[in-house]
Amino acid sequence: MLKSELVYFEQVVYSKAQIELLYSLLKKRTHSISHKRLPTFEEHKNFVEGNPYRCWYIVKDSTETLGSFYIKRDNSIGLNLIKPEVFIVEKILSYIRKNFEPNPEEPSIIPSYYYINVATKNKKLIKILEALGEKKMQVSFKLRMDNSC
Repeated sequence: MLKSELVYFEQVVYSKAQIELLYSLLKKRTHSISHKRLPTFEEHKNFVEGNPYRCWYIVKDSTETLGSFYIKRDNSIGLNLIKPEVFIVEKILSYIRKNFEPNPEEPSIIPSYYYINVATKNKKLIKILEALGEKKMQVSFKLRMDNSC
């Protein structure tokens, strides 16, 4: 059996074991968009139990956890992989395309398509997405805040 055939997806059902596993994945993350410091376990637990995503899956193969992905209500996709590889990303994107329709478009709020935000330093994931033919559509900048108007 090819390694790529071993990838499977476990839906997050907010069990204690899954919350702990998601926290261990969060601690291993090398590229982050959403936080500067690692949240405490209690903060993480509260976040997960708040059911912040439309759907959330843990990505595994026959021997280990590879990462997770989620889809937000605004049609954005978060890919959080320990070691991004083409076959893993390809399996995730294929799974999403086969099993989920984007939420309906709301002009200036929700686009009619799925999109993936990637940290600029995550060069490997960017190269993988480009190699898979996904289209880069924007670059975002975080503004420095100097408290002046």
